[in-house]
Amino acid sequence: MKKNDFEKQQKAAMKSDLMKHKEKIESIYKVRLEDEKRKVLKQRVDEIDRLMKENKRLNSKIAAKW
Repeated sequence: MKKNDFEKQQKAAMKSDLMKHKEKIESIYKVRLEDEKRKVLKQRVDEIDRLMKENKRLNSKIAAKW
């Protein structure tokens, strides 16, 4: 095998490895991003639930005074 052919083969192998690594990192990033989105959404839902419970409690307090 000529030196030039060997270098081309090595470059192709390295490029393939880099692409696999890039895809793996992108997949990890997507998973973490989705996890963070779920976490933020859950916090918002919990906050709304807390506010609704407080609103019901205050409404019942007001209704009891009438």
